[in-house]
Amino acid sequence: MTGPKLTYAVIGAGSIGGRHIRNLVALGRGVVVVDPSPSIRRKVKRIFPGVSVYSDLKAMPAECAGAALICTPTNSHIPAALACARRGMHLFIEKPLSHQIAGIGLLRREAAVRKLTTMVGCNMRFQYGLKRLRQLSALVGRVFSIRCYFGQYLPDWRPGRDYTKTYSASGSSGGGVMLDAVHEFLEQAEAVKRTLHRVPIGTPADLADALVLIHAHEALLRILAAE
Repeated sequence: MTGPKLTYAVIGAGSIGGRHIRNLVALGRGVVVVDPSPSIRRKVKRIFPGVSVYSDLKAMPAECAGAALICTPTNSHIPAALACARRGMHLFIEKPLSHQIAGIGLLRREAAVRKLTTMVGCNMRFQYGLKRLRQLSALVGRVFSIRCYFGQYLPDWRPGRDYTKTYSASGSSGGGVMLDAVHEFLEQAEAVKRTLHRVPIGTPADLADALVLIHAHEALLRILAAE
């Protein structure tokens, strides 16, 4: 998805979208932004005066960008990604891919027909700590249980905004812990799933090896990364 002339369209310039814009500009990449919020568009223009900003995809010129970063609320990921794919744009979609299965198959077909590069932003799977965890899990033996602890103070996610009015607090918008915390839960389970076994009923507790993953503000990952 990289190239000397490739321009990136950031679709949704809120919290994570804003970080993508900042990183792309710092890397010297061409950037355009699509966001329906007038206040967010004004903010982007103020901070990044050289970035073109549009209110919706229809207003953005067809050949404006070669790749899109989908950073909208979860329940609009698939519609936004489909619109970009049909323009022939490669896709980076923020996690989770969607809040439902509907539409995912269609997106896969559209991307395949157009030979598009696609990726979902589950970047924690590349974190050193989880890579190390995969290595350690092979030494534990058979894993019968994974216990994962995760917590975060929601008002800290987006300072200055009422968190109860963001998508994170709305199940219909794709919020909720199992979707928003897909990094912390599913990625850790993925790291050891190859050694995960069912425990027959009646197995004595002292005979069942268990790997307990404690994830308190990335403490485990930091410990492993510090080895």
